[in-house]
Amino acid sequence: KLAREILKIAERNLQDILSLLILNNGFVNKLEKNTDTINFLKFEKRIFGRSTKPRDKLIIYQVDSEELKVKYWELMKIYNQYEKDLEKIYREIKKNRRRIDKSETKKDMKKIEKEINNLLKQIENNSQNKEKIKNGLNTIFNTSIGIVEVKKLKNRSEFEDLVKEVQISKVKPSELTNVQFNSLFHAFKSVKYMSPPTDTAIPVGDVVLENTLIKEIGLRISANIDDFEDPIDDIKESIDVLRDEIIKESAKNYFSGKT
Repeated sequence: KLAREILKIAERNLQDILSLLILNNGFVNKLEKNTDTINFLKFEKRIFGRSTKPRDKLIIYQVDSEELKVKYWELMKIYNQYEKDLEKIYREIKKNRRRIDKSETKKDMKKIEKEINNLLKQIENNSQNKEKIKNGLNTIFNTSIGIVEVKKLKNRSEFEDLVKEVQISKVKPSELTNVQFNSLFHAFKSVKYMSPPTDTAIPVGDVVLENTLIKEIGLRISANIDDFEDPIDDIKESIDVLRDEIIKESAKNYFSGKT
């Protein structure tokens, strides 16, 4: 269950990092400037290459309908606001954890812990609200009206790479990219260190990941989440070792279908 939760969080975060949202019927880019081009992508059966039979091909569309653009931006502005709200919540959690370090009584700790739990609930509500926005995007893009296929596109391969990278739940463990791996790393950190500060229970599978993080990369883990540092580029070999451990854990607990 831990690996499943880590994977879920990692994929959810990847969509925001890569600015590409996964919809039921395709993908749409997450934009902030209303002057940028809205692209909708989906797989369709097409005959291409040397094949004489239809195969799945990523088709890239641009939105050219003003009505569709308006509907998109109505939803996307709300989505982007939820993302900003989430950043504020994380800052509050870190601030409260620092307060716990300075607490002198159990009563104070309990009070702060309650505040953190409320913030964690806000995070869950935030995630649910973002999913509702995506459902709205599903609805407006469940049509071929208002979108035009882009047949000649210089950066087609970039879109194809993004689609592969954002779907971390579908990638083979041995093919994880650095961005996907780092997203797993941060998801692990959030699952472990955003639990109530007085909770000493360690979920199954957590020990392997945590011990490897400490042993192979030399990370410092303390009561302060800010002391839990990120992997950096100049420790590639250690990252590879850690990557292997997470791949094994993920393969055993999730990709095999087990919980």
